[in-house]
Amino acid sequence: MAYRAKVEIDGELLDFGAEVKRLRKSKGFSQPQLAQALGVSPLAIIRWERQGVVPYAAKALLLAIRGLDAPEEPRFGKPGTPGPKKGRGR
Repeated sequence: MAYRAKVEIDGELLDFGAEVKRLRKSKGFSQPQLAQALGVSPLAIIRWERQGVVPYAAKALLLAIRGLDAPEEPRFGKPGTPGPKKGRGR
């Protein structure tokens, strides 16, 4: 069985990758959305969740994820599609 790194938060030892995944899902983030919110690559999120890679600032990251609000739904269409065109303001 592979070693899973633990991080202490509020006196409790947590599996870092499992906690990232749990928090991400509870907040309604996809892996790319969480990566963007934290300013890291989507590959970093994958490594944390699946491979048990623990960044230097693991505790700070978990606390930051806990403080995130759910991502906003796109205002127009599907994510990545442009919104309505702006008129020429007459």
